Amino acid sequence: MKVLVVDDQEIDRIVLVRILQKLGYSADTATNGMEALAALKFKSYHLIFMDIHMPIMDGVIASQQIYSTIPSPPPIIAVTGDLDKRKRCLALGMTDFIEKPVAVQRIKQSIKSVVTNKDDPY
Repeated sequence: MKVLVVDDQEIDRIVLVRILQKLGYSADTATNGMEALAALKFKSYHLIFMDIHMPIMDGVIASQQIYSTIPSPPPIIAVTGDLDKRKRCLALGMTDFIEKPVAVQRIKQSIKSVVTNKDDPY
């Protein structure tokens, strides 16, 4: 499964990538929404973990652009410490919402919610 982690905070990217590695996944990273959109032009992903508050382009705007420009967009999981954004993210169409700091069990639950067949995820 190809995963993209989008977060402007280096430590948050490192933590999430390491959790994903522990769970058996590898991930590419981007530091803002613009980089995420650029990455999606060259590679398709099965899942995106998207921070909401980022400079240059935040996660909400990036997600809106992904949903409006990619014919079959991958599930996007919002990752943020701003709990007030939960309703907006889910209304936008994001698959799930994870609070920072992230926890291994919560990441596992979120991945499980988007993986339809655990033997052949995609």
